[in-house]
Amino acid sequence: MSRLAKLRKASSLSDLAHILEVPAKSISYLLYIRSKSSLYTEFEIPKKTGGARTILAPCVELKYLQKQVATLLQDCSDEVDKAIAAKKSILIKYKSPKKTALSHGFKPGYSIVTNAVTHRNRNLVLNIDLKDFFGSIHFGRVRGFFLKNENFKLDPKVATVLAQIACFNNALPQGSPCSPILSNLIAHILDLRLAKLALTEKCNYSRYADDITFSTNKKAFSNNLARCIDPDAHLWVAGTTLEHTIKSSWFEINPKKTRLQYRDSRQTVTGLVVNSKVHVRAEYHRTAKAMAHRLFHTGSFELLKADKIGPAKKIAGSLHQLNGIFSFIYLINEYNRKLRAKNPLNPAFTAAPEKLKAIEQSHRKFIFYKDFYASTTPTIICEGKTDNIYLHAAIYSLSAKYPQLVETSADGSKKLKIKLFKYTDQIKRLMGLTGGSGELMKFMSSFTKECAFFKAPNGMKPVIMVIDNDHGASDIYTKIQAIKKLRSKPDGSDELHYIGQNLYVLPTPLGKEKHSMIEDLFDPTLLKTVLDGKTFNPSDKSNSATEYSKNHFSKYVVKANQKTIDFSGFEPLLNSIVKIITNHGKIFAP
Repeated sequence: MSRLAKLRKASSLSDLAHILEVPAKSISYLLYIRSKSSLYTEFEIPKKTGGARTILAPCVELKYLQKQVATLLQDCSDEVDKAIAAKKSILIKYKSPKKTALSHGFKPGYSIVTNAVTHRNRNLVLNIDLKDFFGSIHFGRVRGFFLKNENFKLDPKVATVLAQIACFNNALPQGSPCSPILSNLIAHILDLRLAKLALTEKCNYSRYADDITFSTNKKAFSNNLARCIDPDAHLWVAGTTLEHTIKSSWFEINPKKTRLQYRDSRQTVTGLVVNSKVHVRAEYHRTAKAMAHRLFHTGSFELLKADKIGPAKKIAGSLHQLNGIFSFIYLINEYNRKLRAKNPLNPAFTAAPEKLKAIEQSHRKFIFYKDFYASTTPTIICEGKTDNIYLHAAIYSLSAKYPQLVETSADGSKKLKIKLFKYTDQIKRLMGLTGGSGELMKFMSSFTKECAFFKAPNGMKPVIMVIDNDHGASDIYTKIQAIKKLRSKPDGSDELHYIGQNLYVLPTPLGKEKHSMIEDLFDPTLLKTVLDGKTFNPSDKSNSATEYSKNHFSKYVVKANQKTIDFSGFEPLLNSIVKIITNHGKIFAP
């Protein structure tokens, strides 16, 4: 039975709790007993256009419950979409699935890029903004949707509980994990109506959260969509039909943000330029590079904060903000790079990996600065994603013994005091790192030189490179001998190696054997766990027919059973990590 079918069949809070895999008592406590004032933490973040946006962050328990609801509703939505896709629809006139979508916000596989592509290379682009998007979706609308929507039609008790979980102060709160998917479900009727209007007017339509866009290659939009109220100032308002359609769907237009963009000027959709190819504004690139340059030389930078009354003001910027800026640029450039790689007929096509652009070089330096040179917490860099899972589970399991590595709150929740460096596609592209021993050797060799580029004070927090103490470490030991100008090559018996600056190499501890790898720290019986009739092979040359890999071991053995696994074998490695953190700058580093 599908999750949607189970949800429609549910008739009580207990039934819903079973579907969400959350104890019914926990839901009842959060909704009916716990103080409402303790459920959310309120704070503000600045808007680009001035003013502030109020964020309501749910408490840990409520956030988990809302995540479960969000996952359930996304599964239900996907099920409905598949059923609709199986039928013919007059609204689907493109072959690409990304272009058939009406809404692109908060959906897996969709983004501001897929939203902008719909309006690329058009004569006119009309932008409309919905006022108080989340706030306008109140408790009654959420409950009513679950009761009356043809795809749901839930039991009144279940509809009420879902609305109570989702809403706060009679509205969907910004900050709740289930607000995005609920807003899309409820706004779907608006999407259908506006798509029908766009089809009539022979133009394109898409929505990203509260941003609505129409585009056309006609010489002008009809008055149904837009009316010019001041030709000299190029001031436009929504047309009567468009405004009526939005109001009849229980949303409201923010008139201050309605604008019409012409082909002979820069056209933007959700912050991206769409005149020809989809790309980021050139001045955005320049600003990012300038802020990074300032950061690298002084340790700080400023950014402009819009003000409704006067000119924009300069405020201190954070690493988190600059990381967001670079990641935004990377997202768009990566999209275009993949397009070029898929099209051999494109003049810009190249079969070889593209060299890093100037903005990517700055992004690469920023990642090094943020994660290694000026990191505010000790950083562990391992030989792959699976090692991160092992260490994370071990540290949490042994948290009572290692308060230097993990913080335990009064409610029992835990938070690492160290950072486990994550390998991503972005890191692979920009840093050339995926966890291989050869890549780590290059990283170690160039570390001091990379650090010398920066003039800002460093963070003085150690970067600890954990390696398997096996045959693969031979080249690393050779490089350590050269860097440290040692008389003899390390044989793996040393507890750790200080390389320079704030970098350390930490081999896995040796036991009775002359070689070791991180998997040897587990109890031998755990390594013999059988999955679907297959045995574990930690090497890269496993037989898929009879053996399973590190990836499966980390996910389905370690992570799935971390509460019951004995991690005492990891204590020598964790002791060395604590030793480095405690003594860095005192004994090891000059």
